[in-house]
Amino acid sequence: MRRLQRSFRWANVVLIFLTFFAYLSPYIHPDTLWLFAVLGLIYPLLLILNLFFIAFWLYKRRRYALLSFICILLGWNHFTAFVGLSFFNGSSESTQPLKVLSYNIFGFSNKTPSGKDHNRRWSEEHLLDFYQRYHPDIWCFQEFPTAPSYAKKYQQILQEKTPLKYNYIEIEKGLGLFSRYPIKPLKLEYFGKHNSINGYMIADVEINGQTIRLFNIHLQSNAVSRLAHEVAQHGQLREKETWLQIKGMFGNYRRTAALRSNQARDIQQQMQESPYPVILCGDFNDVPLSYAYHQLQKNMQDGFRQQGRGLGTTFQGSLPALRIDYILSAPKFPILDYQVIRDGFSDHYPVMSVLDVERLGR
Repeated sequence: MRRLQRSFRWANVVLIFLTFFAYLSPYIHPDTLWLFAVLGLIYPLLLILNLFFIAFWLYKRRRYALLSFICILLGWNHFTAFVGLSFFNGSSESTQPLKVLSYNIFGFSNKTPSGKDHNRRWSEEHLLDFYQRYHPDIWCFQEFPTAPSYAKKYQQILQEKTPLKYNYIEIEKGLGLFSRYPIKPLKLEYFGKHNSINGYMIADVEINGQTIRLFNIHLQSNAVSRLAHEVAQHGQLREKETWLQIKGMFGNYRRTAALRSNQARDIQQQMQESPYPVILCGDFNDVPLSYAYHQLQKNMQDGFRQQGRGLGTTFQGSLPALRIDYILSAPKFPILDYQVIRDGFSDHYPVMSVLDVERLGR
């Protein structure tokens, strides 16, 4: 028994070191030390293991429980990026709340965590019912349909049958912006000549005499979640092929994490140059303990950290607690509420932030 406890104690120490390395991942570019990026990706797993050790040592009535407890406390800012602790809504006294919704919609098709498309698309009734439930004033889409017929269909429904009369999309491209307030398009750029999915758009939105600058982004995609699902479903840890798949999965994440980091730095520079308060929506394809998120979150507030409740998971997949969809806003915006909407039609969950525009000009 003593030998077992000694082994557990050393395992706990190794876990704590790995967790502290994960805490460093937002500050280290993946091209410099890619292992930190991987540790940031699996932080939820490291957190679960730390909680296990706390429970184990408490059961054994040993002070070693303090090791993981202190480790979690020292990374509390990272913990609250995954678990929302605001169980009461913010002030709702504003006469001018602004509801901003961001949704990776996967072309309005039903998608499972394995990546399989069930070939069912949203009907007009489904789309209008979704709008009526949440009434967004600004709706940012990632993976808007690229097929012209479907793109025009959903554009027409939103423009003609909801208050979202203004839009900014390019047919056969994957980003879309719809608003009840006038839009001034500024920039639409995709990453790579043949990439029609990943990129960013910038637009100024005029809200009752005030201007905000909106960024709708979709950073570089990767196949980590799909590969993780395949390994979880069909992989055998005793087989060499499974370990090659795992190696390829993390190698792919390393490569795409570096791309996202560079994309995020470019977008962050443009955010700094904005003469107006900024709202940033989108699918970052990366977790809060990532270099890309850290770049974009500079001088911005994360709505989930301010008003989020419960587990912040926004992607349904085999990797646990993936939070990769965000709405960030300038500190000038008081945040009234934030929701992760458990709508399972896409492989992503939509997120909505309610901001106080009334106090923006004060």
